[in-house]
Amino acid sequence: MDNTATYADRRGKTKFLAVVFGYLCIGLAITAVVSFIFPYFFNLAYADPSQPYGYGQQAFIGLLVICGISLVVSLIDSFVFMRALSKDRKGAWIPFLIYCVCMGIWPGALLLLGVPVTLMGEAFGITSIVFVSMFLIGYFSKRDLSLMGTIAYGLLIGYLVCALVFGVWYLASPGTFFMWDLIASLIMVTFSMLMIGFEANRMNRSLDFGTATNNTALYYAFSFYGDFINIFLRVLYFLLLARNRR
Repeated sequence: MDNTATYADRRGKTKFLAVVFGYLCIGLAITAVVSFIFPYFFNLAYADPSQPYGYGQQAFIGLLVICGISLVVSLIDSFVFMRALSKDRKGAWIPFLIYCVCMGIWPGALLLLGVPVTLMGEAFGITSIVFVSMFLIGYFSKRDLSLMGTIAYGLLIGYLVCALVFGVWYLASPGTFFMWDLIASLIMVTFSMLMIGFEANRMNRSLDFGTATNNTALYYAFSFYGDFINIFLRVLYFLLLARNRR
């Protein structure tokens, strides 16, 4: 993972793309492994056959604490990662791997709560199709898709505003939770889809005008990874809703 390698020529462009997807696949593989290992060790520590659901109250509290710690660590780690990239340090891949481990806790927690593995596989398949489609659109587009990125960030700001409004609205009308949650999920899926196309387009265009290092590849892998996980979790949510309504 030497950050000094450059990809300036046309053949190097293909090599750079392979490096980006290599990092991305490594990150997703780590997340998948953690998501399956986590329930195993959690069961060793908290499983209680005498309880109706196999877990006591302490187990659910422990799960909340672990998920909370994972969220905090991932947020801090993302800043550490970006700082490492800005300093062009060779060890930037370490916070990337830590971030992938933290993200693996969430699918693992869903497995513990009874989400079927088959449904996760279905969500992964749909997410992969969406990701590849948006990536190809962005990467091979001859036009500058900066507008796509602007729209995506606009949606993100809209999502944050909706979250604030929803917090107040929920206190007045708790029954509208489902509607607001569904709208927020749709906004976040659209945001990530647009960002994939925008980042793919920007990556391709930047390679036409200069060189890129392995740290640059790591940055794009991190960006694509975040979008992939975001879409995956939202698609899984939609599938759970559809399953419960049958």
